Amino acid sequence: MQLIDVQKLQDGTTVENQACLLSSLTHGTANNGQLYLNLELQDSTGTLNAKLWQANQEILQQIAALVGTVIEATFVKNTYRNQTQLKVLKIQAATNVAMEQFIEQAPMAPEAMQLEVAQYVATIQDQTTARVIQSLMTKYHDQFYKFPAASKNHHDYMGGLAFHTLCMLRLAEQLHGLYPILNRDYLYAGVLLHDLGKVIELSGPIATEYTIKGKLLGHITIMVSEIELVAQQLGLVSETEQEIIMILQHLVLSHHGKLEFGSPKVPMMMEAEMLHYLDNIDAKMMMMERALQGVEPGTFSQRVFALENRQLYKPNHMPTDF
Repeated sequence: MQLIDVQKLQDGTTVENQACLLSSLTHGTANNGQLYLNLELQDSTGTLNAKLWQANQEILQQIAALVGTVIEATFVKNTYRNQTQLKVLKIQAATNVAMEQFIEQAPMAPEAMQLEVAQYVATIQDQTTARVIQSLMTKYHDQFYKFPAASKNHHDYMGGLAFHTLCMLRLAEQLHGLYPILNRDYLYAGVLLHDLGKVIELSGPIATEYTIKGKLLGHITIMVSEIELVAQQLGLVSETEQEIIMILQHLVLSHHGKLEFGSPKVPMMMEAEMLHYLDNIDAKMMMMERALQGVEPGTFSQRVFALENRQLYKPNHMPTDF
């Protein structure tokens, strides 16, 4: 069973006993002082946001216990200030339903992603860089192809980390052709390592949360430590090898671009600067694509907090490809 296409529903339409994964729950206080719940409902095709109004602490506790499980929801579609709203009327636990069918997954099969990523790894010529990459990619192989790239906002689905990385590798390949002065080994290595620490920072692809280590250290610090550890395990102690390790750590440390964006260091190499832009391009394109799903041509999306609270416009007319 798939989530209902709410854009096709008339206002006032009630959908009963819709099976879905309750992937997250937050709550707030309405203008009238009443507690309300904000629910994220998920299946393999995507997510829906819905609200349960006039809640109380007992209802909050009951529904919080269902997060990360398959539920059946009854809701009605309304429009408020030109925006679609789903008002939840009832929620109950579902029975005899396989969770796997409700988990959103990357648009590529894991096997296909593994093959293509391996081809990029094989092009890394510097032996020190290659050994570090191969060691870490082997160590976290299973998690890399299952974990999301984030808990929300971009590539927040099963396999999202691998797909985000692969898209960046494709971009890196094209831009290296345009700017051959870039060191391709460092650029590919930076792409492969920049978010790999999220396999420790995040809990997994279902009802994704930050782990204690993720909250206290973050994926950047985690991966810098992992690079240092693998260098010691591989016996990379020469002056040249140590410089390469330091460069790989800098790529990870600086990939958020600015100190205010969570980068402990700003990019101080061309490859680090490019890595930051590659990450930003792929993340923002994915967020924009998702925000425009279901938006009618000639209208605007809802505001996207992660994109500076912008509304995105979907044109009525798009030029044909040529």
